[in-house]
Amino acid sequence: MELLSAAVSLAGIFAVALSATVSFSRLSDAEIEYINSLEGNTWKAGRNFDAKDYERVRNMLGVGVDIEANALYNKLHLSYPELVYPDLELPATFDAREQWPDCPTIKQIGDQSDCGSCWTCDPYEIPPTQKPSLNHTDNGMVPTPKCTKMCLPGYPKTWEEDKHFGQSSYGVQGVETIMQELVTRGPISAAFRLYSDLLDYKSGVYKHFYGYPIGGHGVKILGYGKVLK
Repeated sequence: MELLSAAVSLAGIFAVALSATVSFSRLSDAEIEYINSLEGNTWKAGRNFDAKDYERVRNMLGVGVDIEANALYNKLHLSYPELVYPDLELPATFDAREQWPDCPTIKQIGDQSDCGSCWTCDPYEIPPTQKPSLNHTDNGMVPTPKCTKMCLPGYPKTWEEDKHFGQSSYGVQGVETIMQELVTRGPISAAFRLYSDLLDYKSGVYKHFYGYPIGGHGVKILGYGKVLK
């Protein structure tokens, strides 16, 4: 069976919640074992966080709990054009990082510690750490640098002169339209309802199988492909 996937799985973004008949402690070994035992599961679960980290992780979801309000706002304020290239032959697989290798920001993932990582902007120079906490580095605690609205010394423009603004925005919906957008124009920003089982995700094509909604998450879709199973 072939399953459509993406760097961030389209199946995960459009997954329909399935009712759960069992319940486990949050981020527990029993929860992980149960997910891996489910028939038809397309992904593997494993430990990413300690159980005591649940509230900290939930608070990092940058879209908020009311994902319906986010979707309603988009419908009211964004246009959703039809297929731009109806005769375009789409490749079987696509990865924006490979298509545009000279654009390093496509593959960058910022580390913003305890701030919502889906809106990371890396505003100051605190080295990343394997033990994220507020202003924590592998060398211990450091003071928060002052945020200054200025460019690097020697840069030919001022901070105000170098700011750029989008002139317009639009939405895309439907698998084929999203694939076209990726191939012709690059990565897409998306938001989706995050269920608790995704916190245990390790590999494979994610689909919601167990758990409950815990908030909204923002992601950048980089590509798509096919996984044979």
